[in-house]
Amino acid sequence: VTTPKLTSDEVCGKISNFQMLFIAAHGDNETIYNENDNEVVSLHTTNYDFANKGFYTVSCNSANKLAPELHRIGLSLFVGYDDEFWVQGDIEPFCECALAGLDSLLMGETVAVAKKKMEDMFDEKIVQLKTINSFAEKLLTHDKIHLCFERDDNLTINDLQ
Repeated sequence: VTTPKLTSDEVCGKISNFQMLFIAAHGDNETIYNENDNEVVSLHTTNYDFANKGFYTVSCNSANKLAPELHRIGLSLFVGYDDEFWVQGDIEPFCECALAGLDSLLMGETVAVAKKKMEDMFDEKIVQLKTINSFAEKLLTHDKIHLCFERDDNLTINDLQ
């Protein structure tokens, strides 16, 4: 599901057909929004279709209240951020870091391996940015610190339903 069809009805209606949901969109403690500021996944719109699924999001603050609620209703894996996700200047290093874990999970690697690959990518890009753009380096460091990988380290995408 992509814009302009990124709505709570579309997501909740289709998640049962997939093992994992990926969203890169604006978020806050309780909600991830589409481009029209409508709730896509939130404390108010989410249902039990997320049970035994994975949710990988590049959305600010999504790990604060939304992730615990999704876990409460049976979500098996959550990847997101517990603070603002910052991007500055060239967005490529930020995107590469944010997506490194997703690539690993989609290749069938464990959560532990995916998290390590993501942390390694952050470290590599932070070192590169140090000499190019120190402000971007600080923001990328912030993003790394606030990354949340939640659940069983041995889980793979094949364990999701």
